[in-house]
Amino acid sequence: MKRSLLRNLLEMALLFAAFYLPGLLVQGRSLAGANESPGRFMLEALLTALPQLALFLYVLWLRDRAASPGAAVSREAGEELPASHSSPWERFGLGRLRARDLPAGLLIFAGTLALLGAVSLALRLLPPPGRELLEGGFRFALSDWRLVPLALAFGVVTGYREELFFRGYLITRFVDMGVPGAAAVAASCLLFALGHLYQGPAGFLTALCIGILFGALFLRSRNLHRLAIAHALYNTLVLVASLWAAPGSP
Repeated sequence: MKRSLLRNLLEMALLFAAFYLPGLLVQGRSLAGANESPGRFMLEALLTALPQLALFLYVLWLRDRAASPGAAVSREAGEELPASHSSPWERFGLGRLRARDLPAGLLIFAGTLALLGAVSLALRLLPPPGRELLEGGFRFALSDWRLVPLALAFGVVTGYREELFFRGYLITRFVDMGVPGAAAVAASCLLFALGHLYQGPAGFLTALCIGILFGALFLRSRNLHRLAIAHALYNTLVLVASLWAAPGSP
């Protein structure tokens, strides 16, 4: 049991180190020229994220294949097969995309905006020095309306990449190890929020709120598509809204 726990922790640590630790360490330094050429930045990010996402799905598929002999033995013994046997990704929330996932994702997106709006109103009650602290950090912005389709693709890939790891994978693996659901969500959303420190205290707080909401919803529904859709819509909305702040924009 202890050896299995150590293997699980090592797997989680290695995947986090491979996909997210470099970005966490450099934070805003890797985004130095992002606002000078946002199209190039998003395209490079997509070319990096797509192979990472494919590799991550492949690792989960290999893990399921390695567990298949044990699953077969369980079936012969008359035991119920684990949910992961039907699909290597279904237990992490990536089942078939269904028609009802889109309106559900839109509803989660609306709830996310409502939550962040309430938090924003509460922060307005802070004294001026406290509000000034929240204004620091990097803000990625678009410079041209023609970049909106690329921003949508960027938002979708980023949404699925982050939701699969921080919600689908981390929470599921923590729960598999016997960690209570609330603690699994807390650990997941803290790591998620730390990756947004380059956006300043406001970015950290925003990511923390989204992480708590999405983590709780994942525990309830085990559906990653809805969260990824909401995440993608939020990312795209923020980028499209940045056009009004861009020089020369209407």
